[in-house]
Order: sequence, then C-alpha cells, then structure tokens
Amino acid sequence: MKELIELIKRYLLKEAATLNQITDKPRKPKKK
Repeated sequence: MKELIELIKRYLLKEAATLNQITDKPRKPKKK
C-alpha cells in the first residue's frame, strides 16, 4: 500500500508540474 501511495503522489506531482508549465508559459520554469 505504501508504495502505491508514493507512486500516486509522484504521479500527481508530475502532473501538477506539467500543468504549471502549460499555464506559466511566459515564465521559464525554475529547475532545482
């Protein structure tokens, strides 16, 4: 179960990152 939650969290974070990139097109995304 724990691994599944981690996978879902990682997936959601990736999705949010791509969405942010799409919405913040004028600004360049900062890479840490």
